[in-house]
Amino acid sequence: MDAYIIIAIILAVVGIIGSVVPGLAGPPFSWIALLLLRFSDKADPVSTTALAVSAVAVVIVTVIDYILPPKMTSRMGGHKAASVGATIGLFAGMFLTPIGMIGGSLIGAFLGEFLVENRGVWASFKASIGTFLGFIITTVLKLVVAGVLFFMVLKFSFGVFPQKTQLPYCGIKNYSYLCIPKRGTCWVRITVSTQDSQSCNRS
Repeated sequence: MDAYIIIAIILAVVGIIGSVVPGLAGPPFSWIALLLLRFSDKADPVSTTALAVSAVAVVIVTVIDYILPPKMTSRMGGHKAASVGATIGLFAGMFLTPIGMIGGSLIGAFLGEFLVENRGVWASFKASIGTFLGFIITTVLKLVVAGVLFFMVLKFSFGVFPQKTQLPYCGIKNYSYLCIPKRGTCWVRITVSTQDSQSCNRS
């Protein structure tokens, strides 16, 4: 394991965290982690196609992350105060459980509309729902992309991949295995052909 792999894994973890924490671009960090593996001599080679497809996915999710939440908030009659309140509530809820983050986001958006914009209870509640839905949708999308990239980073870093091939040994028709060559461990499943075995014995 070289420095590129270590940094790539750290960035991939940051990508997962950044998919939940506001203000921290998660998927771009994950993509940079995948890109770093191109320069590693010990990681499996990352194809240009994998980089290109993942880059497109990251760009799309990042654009949605900037566009969707404000649109959802405004569609439900909310203002910027709701978005700011939701962010503050989310940070406050981070010290609790994921439920605390969700509750903090809802309460923060509600208080932002109710106290800053002087909206009524129902109007503030509607605005908080719009802000919350925008946050949930974009967070799920970012987590999916960052999670896939995290798996790809591990896959290319440690060489975890299934393979099927033909064995040249007599009596063994084919085999498949899941191998982690960097750690020297392989799980092997061998299928023996009876006919091949008999012809082998005759020879």
